[in-house]
Amino acid sequence: FLIRVLFFFVVYNITILAMMLCGHMSVAGLAAGVFLLYDFVVYGIVAVYFESYFRTFSYNYTEFYKYILSPLYKAGEMIGYTKNIWDKRDFTLQYAWETTMQPMGKGMLWFLVQGTIALGLALWCFLHRPMENSDKAIAFPKIKQPIKVVMIATAGLGMSVCLYSFSEAKTGFALLGLVSGILIGQFIMEIIYDFDIKSFMKGKFGLAIGAVVAVAVYASFSLDLFGYDSYIPDA
Repeated sequence: FLIRVLFFFVVYNITILAMMLCGHMSVAGLAAGVFLLYDFVVYGIVAVYFESYFRTFSYNYTEFYKYILSPLYKAGEMIGYTKNIWDKRDFTLQYAWETTMQPMGKGMLWFLVQGTIALGLALWCFLHRPMENSDKAIAFPKIKQPIKVVMIATAGLGMSVCLYSFSEAKTGFALLGLVSGILIGQFIMEIIYDFDIKSFMKGKFGLAIGAVVAVAVYASFSLDLFGYDSYIPDA
């Protein structure tokens, strides 16, 4: 019961924060979805990049994803913890504490922290929200370009690694995906901002910055700029 209450607490406050940041219900719904799932998506993209471009990469799924902040992912993880008790025939209190009670306690604490932070930010946005922007897609103009840069870079990198994987590691398809993802991200973000399909080429500065970020991240993996595969740790 407490898990459900805290889960509702964090999701509700994140949704309220999204509504305070946005002037339209539809945009607020999209923003809430991004807040709830974005880091999970990013972790997935990063994992595929590591697997695709680094021969020496190997990871444990649980360890790699343990830093994900998404409350939806955490909720699914906590449901998995409850199964640990029933899957164990020789049940002991120590086993229950280590595999279920302790990680679930950490998850509930994180729900409380996330929900409280979201509530505080939502209250701040409510107090400082410009009334003249209440009918705009984003009520705070200063955050529009940073959000756009992040989303464009994510779209480009995600599309690139998808086409790279589907084409059986062909660089041409990776570059095609990178460019098309950046342009699709630009198209979607500007239409969301202005509710006008003719606005898709506005905000060229944000497009340029997002493209530079996406290309830099792509190059760091595809060219192994940081020497991941060639690194030899000290004995």
